[in-house]
Amino acid sequence: RFLAPGEFVQLALDANQPRERDAPLLDAAQLRWRLWPLLADEQRMRAPAFAPLAPVLGARDRALAAWQLAGELGEAFEKYQAWRRDWLRGWDRGADKGDWQAELWRLATQGVTHRGKRLDAYLSRFDGEGTQVPAGLPARVYAFATQNVSPDVLRVIASSARAGTLHFYF
Repeated sequence: RFLAPGEFVQLALDANQPRERDAPLLDAAQLRWRLWPLLADEQRMRAPAFAPLAPVLGARDRALAAWQLAGELGEAFEKYQAWRRDWLRGWDRGADKGDWQAELWRLATQGVTHRGKRLDAYLSRFDGEGTQVPAGLPARVYAFATQNVSPDVLRVIASSARAGTLHFYF
């Protein structure tokens, strides 16, 4: 099987950090649908934290502007789950009150175990010396073209060496 790095991470997470049956993955498309009604809510967007969004959301077609912004933010928030888990951990704990991104993240992910949380749990179990062996990973992994992936993705790939043979090619 040829898996992209993100697909490999998903394989590792699903095998070792199962999510609830109906829990969303919170990829860009799902985040867009969670963000859109929040951004389209004129009353909610009047809060001082969301003032920086007023020029975008003040367009003549507010619904379309909210939809487009939700798409851009969904893509950014999806990337944050791999590259900015430290921000998300803080935001989940209530940090950066008044920051529009933090506030939108909390609203959009309320009650959901997102990929960043699943990565935290996985890495706490399988990263480093003396940790457990991850299940459900291939006996041999050959990793190519990993120079542009997040450190967390590299750590998940590296954890596969506990379960079998790992070859990195640079």
